[in-house]
Amino acid sequence: MRGVKRKKKDLKCPVINVA
Repeated sequence: MRGVKRKKKDLKCPVINVA
């Protein structure tokens, strides 16, 4: 879940956050 770390920057790619 590395998306959680850059969740603010991955706002455009919510898919990565969910992965």
